[in-house]
Amino acid sequence: MMDLSASPAELHLTVILLTVTACYLVYHYALDARRFLPPDLSAAPDRALRALAVQRIGGAAILGLPPTILVLALAGHGPSHIGLGVPHWGPLAAYVLGLGALLLPVITLASRKADFREHYPELRLPPDAWTPARMRRNRLLWGIYLFGYEVLFRGVLLFGLIPFVGVWPAIAIQTAFYAAVHLPKNAGECAGSAVMGTLFSLGALWSGSVLAPWLLHWMVATAGETLGLRAQLRAQRPESTEAS
Repeated sequence: MMDLSASPAELHLTVILLTVTACYLVYHYALDARRFLPPDLSAAPDRALRALAVQRIGGAAILGLPPTILVLALAGHGPSHIGLGVPHWGPLAAYVLGLGALLLPVITLASRKADFREHYPELRLPPDAWTPARMRRNRLLWGIYLFGYEVLFRGVLLFGLIPFVGVWPAIAIQTAFYAAVHLPKNAGECAGSAVMGTLFSLGALWSGSVLAPWLLHWMVATAGETLGLRAQLRAQRPESTEAS
């Protein structure tokens, strides 16, 4: 019979992997947007944004809080153990600004494709319903949600695994989880998530904090939403586009 006993390190590793899996599944199914959004978004845009707030703030709490509390309690270390300490500000700024400058042209080119504007903005309000105030609320909600998201993937999963499996296996495991949760998206975004999962991991490790990938992820998400909206507006006004 196989010996099923486990060392403390093996148990800790098991808890991390199962906790990350469980928290994401609870978020994915309990906070499915279809459970909260009104059937006609165009008739109730503010109600739709309130529903989005429930999903994203609730998502940040589910993804970020339980795994953080459990892993820190198990490890007996402080928040810096999972990338929640004070970052190295120089590497953080260089990472966010440098990689952001490289990624924004890529996102701009991608936004010209029809399938891009079919997915962004994710909240499918009519383009003319996106007032500046609603866009600001949407960007804020992205920031809140993505912080919990980064704590789960680049904090608990990446930093939490390194003491047990090493740096590169931890990056690979985190990237595999990250790509898997993008399977419902289109093939291009899913493939890109494997690249971004690695880049986000390197940024977190270089700066010593999840703040670096969080800021970059937030920048990429809000840029994608804004460019997707502009692409929708251009598609609605072909005459003015041709004239310009």
